[in-house]
Amino acid sequence: MPTAFSYLRFSRPEQMKGDSQRRQLEYSRDWARQKKVPLDETLNLRDLGVSAFRGKNASEGALGLFLEAIATGRVKSGDYLILENLDRLSRDDVFDKALPLVQKIIGSGVNIVTLRTGRVFSRESVREIGALMEMLLELWLANEESVKKSQRLQHAWKVKRSKAKEETLTALAPKWLRRSEDKSHFEPIPNRVRVVRRIFNLAAEGRGAIAIAKSLNADGVPTFGDGKRKAKFWQVSYIKKILANRAVLGEYQPHRMGDGKRRPIGEPVPGYFPAVIDEATFYKAHQGKAERKGRGGRLGERVSNLFSGLLKDARDGSGLVMIDKGNGPALVSNAARTGAGYYISFPYPAFERALIVWGHDLKLADVLPRKATNIEGELAKAEARMADLTRRIKEIQKRLATDDNLSVLMDTVSDFAAQQQEARDTVERLKREQATPEAHAINDLKRLLSSLGRATTDERFGLRIKLRQLLRRLIEDIVVLVVQINKTRVAVADIRLRSGESRKVIIFAGGKPLVLPAGLNDLDVRHPSSWPKALRQPQFQVVDEEAQVVLAMESRGLTRTQIAAELRWSISRVSRLLVRNGKRKSNKKRADDKQQMTWHPAGNGWAKTYKKRRYFVGLGTLASKYPRLVKQQTRDGSMEAANRWWRAQLVSLGGGQEL
Repeated sequence: MPTAFSYLRFSRPEQMKGDSQRRQLEYSRDWARQKKVPLDETLNLRDLGVSAFRGKNASEGALGLFLEAIATGRVKSGDYLILENLDRLSRDDVFDKALPLVQKIIGSGVNIVTLRTGRVFSRESVREIGALMEMLLELWLANEESVKKSQRLQHAWKVKRSKAKEETLTALAPKWLRRSEDKSHFEPIPNRVRVVRRIFNLAAEGRGAIAIAKSLNADGVPTFGDGKRKAKFWQVSYIKKILANRAVLGEYQPHRMGDGKRRPIGEPVPGYFPAVIDEATFYKAHQGKAERKGRGGRLGERVSNLFSGLLKDARDGSGLVMIDKGNGPALVSNAARTGAGYYISFPYPAFERALIVWGHDLKLADVLPRKATNIEGELAKAEARMADLTRRIKEIQKRLATDDNLSVLMDTVSDFAAQQQEARDTVERLKREQATPEAHAINDLKRLLSSLGRATTDERFGLRIKLRQLLRRLIEDIVVLVVQINKTRVAVADIRLRSGESRKVIIFAGGKPLVLPAGLNDLDVRHPSSWPKALRQPQFQVVDEEAQVVLAMESRGLTRTQIAAELRWSISRVSRLLVRNGKRKSNKKRADDKQQMTWHPAGNGWAKTYKKRRYFVGLGTLASKYPRLVKQQTRDGSMEAANRWWRAQLVSLGGGQEL
């Protein structure tokens, strides 16, 4: 038995306030009773506030659900779809959208009922010319009415936009502004403007959206909004939205809905809103964002690595990351950490101290570009180019209405629009660069470096964020080669500045300079393929003149005390130098020595110190335990038995007499 389904649609939610919804549903029920067809109300076919002009009800609304029900067999051939008019179904273009939609429904065997005319459109009825013409005319009138409404609305908004500099278009405004009582202008909301300025100042100092949100939430700063629309806390997405909104500069960008998305239309209107941020701060904040991009992530509770995102390993080209295995923070190749490169770390504190000293000595000449650029001149050229392209695009748009060669004109407009966007991007970049002159950056860097040493724990966090941001502004990258010379780690850092200049810094982990292997100081660490074979190894043994003298004296058999006396040095100085060159003092016997224990004549046996404990075995014990090995109860006659006894103790200690 056939089933009827009622479809209701309103394009504006306010139409629900009247009696139309109840009336349409009641008419559907009356029709179903008269035709003795059951009305299925379980399938919710209500598109309230959904337009049929662009087919949104069929693509996203309940009508789309009905079409899916037909496809799945939920709605069967012979069933009825009840409408007030065909315009409830579609107001879209007749031949492209509306007619194919009706054909799809009727073609599946579902009959369309229009309550206002009482007409039933089915496969059989639309074969009659009268019914077909009636259907086409109704669809055409629905589309024509919507087109005219759309044109009138677009014209009204075009007139409004043309007067945007003289009066406010709507009550809608950024959350830090409100419309004046006479509706002639917008007024700042002081406490919210202070929050917006704080957000931009923090971004200009180097804080990301996450850090800014944390700061606002920690200080209990109220969020924007009223009533139920007021958020409980600051969201990272909203911070990003504020930072990207050019309304803070006073600009208004008109938009129009298209395919369910807000799309910009026309040029921005400057001066429409009161500006709450100056251009220098706006572009400085965006320059900070550009510098942070791809340079590491969240800061955590402290800024551990001032050079995060700047450091690269000279051997494998991967980033240097910070690790801490209990001996303090160290830098290591990220590739080596995963087993894909040579693992050799360098202590981070020594690295940071050396580069801070380098920063103190940095001069303005180091950071100025090799070829000084006239940013103001370039900016003026880019702005003039953008204005010229805008004028030419408007001229071609006027010709579109009368010129027959539409395809050529459209291609020209598209090409000009791409060039206009390129010019706009150039203007934005130059303004960001203009907001961060090198002289200010150098002065800020030295001021921060001086303040860092005497700052409190709470102050150091903010200072280190600012310092990291300034370093990124001045430095392009730092390529680091870590080697080990004797027992000391050495880092060769090639610092490439954004000006194009490069500086090399040699950093010794122990602080005291060492003699470098020949050629290492002049090595181009950025090009491993050019390294001599002798300098590709990670470890070097280098003996300076002092060490050569001491090693020669030791080789003659002099003790450390005798060497110190002859050179008039302290014994500790001699010991440190020998240890640094691999000469550790040790009285321990190696396990493969001929004699593994020490003869103890007073105790008439053998003794051994192992892991801070002393063990003893007498000649009598050895003779009873190893009678074949003890040839005589003397040192030479029992040494082999003593060695055998000690090797047994290494397996299970406890067989000897502990002293």
